[in-house]
Order: sequence, then structure tokens, then C-alpha cells
Amino acid sequence: MSDGPPPAAEAASPEELADVEMPAWYAHGRDLAGTGFWPMARRLPVLVRQALGLAWKASRRDTAAAVLAHLASGVLTARAAGGRLPRRARPGL
Repeated sequence: MSDGPPPAAEAASPEELADVEMPAWYAHGRDLAGTGFWPMARRLPVLVRQALGLAWKASRRDTAAAVLAHLASGVLTARAAGGRLPRRARPGL
């Protein structure tokens, strides 16, 4: 029985990793790791549109229910915080 933690594994050298093949799903990993806030913010509307499109194709009823539930939670949160909905929020509903 050992009294202490096991010895730390040594990191592999670049020579040892030279023949390691990156998986296909990691094709853009390095590009995305170096992406800043504004490039990601510009991509966000497209990503949201894609996600909603996939959800809509999967189940229109479930997607509509999820969107309505999200909106209702926002309304209830606003009412709980301030008692009444702000005037700016009412026309959007």
C-alpha cells in the first residue's frame, strides 16, 4: 500500500506526439480556441438560427412550447422583480 499520491505522469514529447492523428471532429479546434469575443458575437445569430431551425424540424410543437415557456419565465421574473412590466417590455409581448 502506498502512503502518498501516485507519481505524476510525464508529458509526452513533441516527437512522441508527431504520429498522433487528430480526430475529424477536432478539425477546427485550434481556430476556435484562438477566436476572440467579437468574432464569436458575430457568429451567434447564425448559430441561434441553426439551433432553432433544427429544433423546428424535430418538433414544431415542442419548439413553440419551449419558446413560449422561456418568454413566460422572463415576464414572471420581471413582474416578481418590479411588480409591473416596464412600459418598454409591454409592446414586445
